[in-house]
Amino acid sequence: MQSEKITLAVFAFAGAAAALPAHAQFDASMAPAVRYTSISEHDRAGSRIVHESGWLPGIAGRLAHRSGPLELFGEAAVFQADIDYDGQLQNGRPYRSETGTRMAEAQLGLRYRILDATDIVAALGVDSWRRHIGGSGQAIGLQEHARSGRLLIGIEQAWRFAGTGTGIGPGTLTAGASFVHATPERLRIGFSGLLDDVSIRTRSANGVALALRYRPEAQSRLVFAAQFDYLRVPRSAAYPVTRDGRAAGEVTQPEHVRQNLTLSVRYSF
Repeated sequence: MQSEKITLAVFAFAGAAAALPAHAQFDASMAPAVRYTSISEHDRAGSRIVHESGWLPGIAGRLAHRSGPLELFGEAAVFQADIDYDGQLQNGRPYRSETGTRMAEAQLGLRYRILDATDIVAALGVDSWRRHIGGSGQAIGLQEHARSGRLLIGIEQAWRFAGTGTGIGPGTLTAGASFVHATPERLRIGFSGLLDDVSIRTRSANGVALALRYRPEAQSRLVFAAQFDYLRVPRSAAYPVTRDGRAAGEVTQPEHVRQNLTLSVRYSF
């Protein structure tokens, strides 16, 4: 819930900033977006046992304030759709279904200009990931909700193109690379009522985020953006599972890799 509250707060701030006078040092923007996500789970031997993938439509919002070389910003995004699930049952038989997926994220950070076209970036964020894996026959559906914190530290470089002989119209291209550290996921798992819900914690994880943004000079309110992020979360410890309060086994969150490619077109008010 915390990440969803921050998401709504950033959208609200963006809407409020849109009403500020043009000379104010605020920039508020909204963006339709689409995300291709790929999620893989692996056993102890490193073999892939689950793969989920698909496109999720979404929306993103941003509010920023710049003063000299320093920019403070808040960002949020929400994506939701059904994606393909390709896994296996406990007996090893293949199992295919769909996963209702909702991803929400928000971050607050700063960007500081250290050279004419070079910025360093740091941000703190939250990530919310909901999965509803569809059941069929002997396979029960699972309901999962994972939440974790994020620390991002990176660098960005901008180039201005005059549009002559470059193949790109007049505008500014910005490329960024960031290191991402994620706190252990707080994961709540439901078993469609056949077992008692259980809460577990995964382990901390590290990853990277790569971003490209292009702002055309002729349409300076628009920003075309693409971002790829990668995160590998180690296998969790085993946690007891109960049925009506009595021991019924153990559950473990396998090592999993999350990869996202996000495309958006941002419009500044």
